[in-house]
Amino acid sequence: MSKLWMMGDPFMSRSSRAYCYVNHINILGIATDVMVVSNAQTIADRALLGAIAKLIPQ
Repeated sequence: MSKLWMMGDPFMSRSSRAYCYVNHINILGIATDVMVVSNAQTIADRALLGAIAKLIPQ
């Protein structure tokens, strides 16, 4: 199960906080923690995250 935690200043507004997942994956035999922002605010962010996701073997 992926760990879920919250990034950002506790005093920031709720909408400006980034909820991130850390998925423990293995790339080329090297264990790696990958952080994925789950609530990207802009289309550009979503496109970038989508491109990054395609690079990670499922």
